[in-house]
Amino acid sequence: MPKFNPKISILTKLFFGFWFLYFLLFWSKAIFIDKTGNLFAGHVNIWGDWAAHFTMATAMENRGLFLTESPFLIGAKFSYPFMADQLSAIFYRFSGDLIYSFLVPSFLLSVFFVWAIYYFFLNLWKSEKKAVLSSLVFLLNGGLGFYYYFKDNLGGKSFVELLINPLHEVTRYDQYQIKWISVVDSMMIPQRAFLLGFPLTVLALTFIYQYFFAKNNHQKWKIFVSAIILGLMPIIHTHSFLAAFIILSFWSLEDLLNNKNKIRERLPSWLTLAGLTGIISFPLIAYYFFNQVDHGFSQFFPGWLAKDYKMNWLDFWFRNWLFVPWLSFLGFFLIAKKNLKHILVFSPFVFIFIIANLFLFQPFAWDNTKLFVWSSLGFSYLVIYVFQAIWQKRADLHYLNPLKFLIIGGIFFTTILSGAMDLHYIIRHDLHSHVMYSKEELELVEWIKNNTAKNSIWLTGDKHNHPVFNLTGRQTILTYRGWLWTHGYDYKEIEQDVTDFYKNPQEHLGFLQKYNIDYLVIGDNERAVWKANEREFIQTFKLVKQTRTYKIFENQYN
Repeated sequence: MPKFNPKISILTKLFFGFWFLYFLLFWSKAIFIDKTGNLFAGHVNIWGDWAAHFTMATAMENRGLFLTESPFLIGAKFSYPFMADQLSAIFYRFSGDLIYSFLVPSFLLSVFFVWAIYYFFLNLWKSEKKAVLSSLVFLLNGGLGFYYYFKDNLGGKSFVELLINPLHEVTRYDQYQIKWISVVDSMMIPQRAFLLGFPLTVLALTFIYQYFFAKNNHQKWKIFVSAIILGLMPIIHTHSFLAAFIILSFWSLEDLLNNKNKIRERLPSWLTLAGLTGIISFPLIAYYFFNQVDHGFSQFFPGWLAKDYKMNWLDFWFRNWLFVPWLSFLGFFLIAKKNLKHILVFSPFVFIFIIANLFLFQPFAWDNTKLFVWSSLGFSYLVIYVFQAIWQKRADLHYLNPLKFLIIGGIFFTTILSGAMDLHYIIRHDLHSHVMYSKEELELVEWIKNNTAKNSIWLTGDKHNHPVFNLTGRQTILTYRGWLWTHGYDYKEIEQDVTDFYKNPQEHLGFLQKYNIDYLVIGDNERAVWKANEREFIQTFKLVKQTRTYKIFENQYN
């Protein structure tokens, strides 16, 4: 078994140096308050996704670190993997700064994420160079977006201008059915549960791989650490928990089949891992997820998004992942041909790709990417395995090396080009910053925090970045309905109650007692979407706070 070189190569140093500086630059401007006092999100996916995370973190900081009632819907049990936001809630409680309680952990976790996948590949390859290449494929793989981008825009602008000042993402190109979106852009930046859960799970899998397949079975602590990590995964990142279960099912089978004469020695370690993981995870699953939300949304959905586009599967995946799936399946069969006993190590990544192409596991179809990303992890190894096989083929014919280099280099370059282009787009905060909360809204939040009870119950509209439920930690009747739908909540009755009350509050005063409402809000969303009858609100309730946009009423009937 080859040993690790204790000296870190220049390539590895450059790899980590780049990602450290990249994430330092990105996160330093990911959220900021401008000179006018407005809070900006420096990325559209932060503007879109972090409102939900703010809602959870401020609720935990305000009402307790372990919530029982969902901050998204009154009366519903909390059923979301919350630990990443809990860490920010703890930071917020001690620092008093919501922005830095999100940005500092995000930066640290981004660096940890890159290290975890590199460490995983390093253990598979025992080669720093191949670990870096596999990591780059994973982080940057994309589809044909770069081709369509230049095809659509070269007529009006120069090639250099299109590179320096990108017009949009290229790993998401809706008109060409490109929906994968790079891992950095769509997952690491906006999805806080993923940013914590994925690298932790990868680290646990690496420890398990070392123990069972790299002959480090004297390090029993790795089994216990892995069990703790995986046991907590239901409240960190549920998709990673599911993926780990699938991967370890295959890995345990491989280990036991290949060591039939040592089953009595090896089976107890697998049972210890499964038992400890189950002891930790089952109570969490039972409390936070069983019978809390509608789990009937899983369905047979062959073709994933290709089904919606009525596309051929092969065409869809070529547009989205270019050469990656085909090279991965080739690498899979090359490994099987060379060492059939080792194929079960890579089988789960293929299996996850197949089932995620056949079934949906949540209402929002795109969320299957949270499983496809696990396929991408294994596929990134298999792609480099094929490159290695091409390079070693007829190694004695050195005159073929330039041709092989061009083939490998060309495939590798096009595989990561779309993702690399999006890296540049992501860092250009000036191209896609969005006002998340106005100065008026931030001042309103401070008034609410200073003048109302922490346990007060509020009626608001459902704007996703509503300052009341995002930033005050107060419980509202309902929040953004997109969250309620994707999280599987049954909210239709409450939605109807809110609709009826906003339109005719005097005819539905029983609504106030039904939900024990203390304060009522009317702003632009409540006026435009919920058709709030402002005149009746003024006649019926006590106006306690008014700004240019918002009116807050107190329910004096309580």
